[in-house]
Amino acid sequence: FSCLLAGCSRRFTSQYTLKVHMEAHKPKPKVSFPCTHGCSERFSRQHDRLRHEVAKHGKICEFTCEECGKFFSTNKTLSNHRCPVAQGGTRWVPSI
Repeated sequence: FSCLLAGCSRRFTSQYTLKVHMEAHKPKPKVSFPCTHGCSERFSRQHDRLRHEVAKHGKICEFTCEECGKFFSTNKTLSNHRCPVAQGGTRWVPSI
């Protein structure tokens, strides 16, 4: 089974794998995170939108590190944060 797109010479052993391959040729929709404060700015990443909203619109963040003041878009990202100023340099101390 050969790819149906001109210029692509890929061949496949089954109709299914050809079908999966054809999906790769379809344009992918771009995820966009619009500003939630009414301006026309759009961002490709959620944390970039959050940074904009804090800087330009004075948004108060729900998820802020109490040690260093960095803010995060979700509680999960705050939980994963390795704070450089907490408890002697890091929240996460490797076991020896």
